[in-house]
Amino acid sequence: MTTFTQGKLIRITVSFTDQESGAQVDPDPLSFLFSLGGTTTTYDYGIDAELVRDSEGIYHVDISTSPDSGALYWRFEGGPVNQDAIQGNFIIQARRP
Repeated sequence: MTTFTQGKLIRITVSFTDQESGAQVDPDPLSFLFSLGGTTTTYDYGIDAELVRDSEGIYHVDISTSPDSGALYWRFEGGPVNQDAIQGNFIIQARRP
């Protein structure tokens, strides 16, 4: 599992593609969820500015690793149009002097 130091801004970028053609596609609707310290946060594309569309099929979210530390779990999920889900996790290591 990847480890980041507490206080870092982390960008999570994903690319959605059509399974048959390989072309980039936009899932609709699209949500990003992440859990840290027992709290789950959801961002919905078109509603929450944190979920950004860079180009067709490519999206990103920036997550601040302050003030919490521990395991962070994230997931992009979209559909039923161009249905897909991509998830991952990483560790935020507590700040040390």
